[in-house]
Amino acid sequence: MLSAAATWALCQYVYPEISQPIIPTVIIAIIAYFIASLFLIIYDFAGLTILHCFIQDQDYGGTGNTPKGLRSFIDNYYDKDKKDSDDSDDDKKKSDDKPESNKVD
Repeated sequence: MLSAAATWALCQYVYPEISQPIIPTVIIAIIAYFIASLFLIIYDFAGLTILHCFIQDQDYGGTGNTPKGLRSFIDNYYDKDKKDSDDSDDDKKKSDDKPESNKVD
C-alpha cells in the first residue's frame, strides 16, 4: 500500500509527463503484494513448523527435547487439564451421592 502511494506521488509530482499514473501504480502494487506474500510465507512456514513440533513433543510426553521454558508451559497445561478433570469427577460424585427425592416407584 505504501509503495503504491509512493508510486502515485512520484508519478504526479516528479514525472508530470506521465498522463495515466494509475497504470504504474497498479503494477507496483501487484509486485509489492507478491514480494510481501513471499516474505510472509516464510514466517507462516516457520510458525506451522514450531506448532507441529510442539504438538508432536506434547504427544510423546514433552520431556526429551523440550526446552526449559516450553517444559514449564506443558507442565502447567497438564496440571490444569488434570485439575479440570478432577473437578468434573468431583461434581459427578456429588451428583451420585445426592438422594433422589423425585424418584417414581
